[in-house]
Amino acid sequence: TYIAHPMRGENEATYALREELEKTKDYTKAFHDYPDALNFEKAMLNRLIQSPDDFIGAFKELPKNLLLMFVNAYESFLFNKILSERIRRGLPLHQAVVGDVISPIRKNSTTSEIIAVKPSNIEKVNKQMLKKKAIVTGLLIGYDTVFADGEMGDIEHAVVESEKIDPRDFIIPEIPFLSSQGSRRALLALMPWIEWTLQPDEFSKGDQALQLCFELRKGCYATALLREFIKSNDPKKY
Repeated sequence: TYIAHPMRGENEATYALREELEKTKDYTKAFHDYPDALNFEKAMLNRLIQSPDDFIGAFKELPKNLLLMFVNAYESFLFNKILSERIRRGLPLHQAVVGDVISPIRKNSTTSEIIAVKPSNIEKVNKQMLKKKAIVTGLLIGYDTVFADGEMGDIEHAVVESEKIDPRDFIIPEIPFLSSQGSRRALLALMPWIEWTLQPDEFSKGDQALQLCFELRKGCYATALLREFIKSNDPKKY
């Protein structure tokens, strides 16, 4: 998929090359046709020319940080599905319900500690959340992740089952450093402050540009926040 499956938004030449390789599986031709800019793809193709069935070996040609990104991106994809379903069901994000798993917030950072929300502690938990001292979490799937209970647990289990995966699938003996224990991630990205101004657009005479200044906590991405303002269907436009 990484070297052959064409993706919307690529330039036409690259799209055509990937499409051809997907149909022909001719690694040698693709290696010579692919531009040098696709250096990761060419490294994988070179390995496949030598050993056509060694897909794990070809995968290992990629840099470690890129390999880790594949696992992290899939975990985030599942997390987003869980979050979307919670929103669809009308469950709150700023408050906990019984069965949720929350994390305390200390020194403006979410801790790794997790606390199960039960009838006996839900009132205290929600008071802490109003003070921004705790936050509801969602599942980042891994081989040793803690699932929620209650309705949130139902959502998490349903999403994992819909993908036909098992937490133990995240133990990867062929590439051990890619194995993921999993964790839990805050459902909300709390933003301490944001300011905005309108000013002349230096790239489009006569128009105005919006300038945003804000602070995000660790693990949050400015591009993801800007996407919420821009609302573009083109992932390259944010």
